Amino acid sequence: MFVGSGVLVSLLSACASLPVYKTSIIENKIKIPLALFTDNNLQILKVQNSLYDIAVRKESETKFMALQLRCTHADNALTATGKGFICNLHGSTFSSDGNVTKGPAEFALKKYRVELNANEVLVFID
Repeated sequence: MFVGSGVLVSLLSACASLPVYKTSIIENKIKIPLALFTDNNLQILKVQNSLYDIAVRKESETKFMALQLRCTHADNALTATGKGFICNLHGSTFSSDGNVTKGPAEFALKKYRVELNANEVLVFID
């Protein structure tokens, strides 16, 4: 019983420390200040009028990855754990690259095209 509680606490602690940036989509793209990635390589975007958050991860100084935090099994919102993402509905887990690490989900998370533009990271929503 205590082991399960400890895991839950550490998962919640990991989530609490992840930065969240509230934003909106303008002309099918999201602009994120590059400075947000100075102290942390992962940024969670709370997008206005969207059911699902977007995780943007800095892979190198010039390369970023963006993932829709929507479970590919049951269209449920995912929670970031610091090491990946989890669906609290049926227990599917995904790596920080969006690949399935535990089912029942069978498909990787949706990826968005990302570009670096001067002092901004641009995420293109199609």
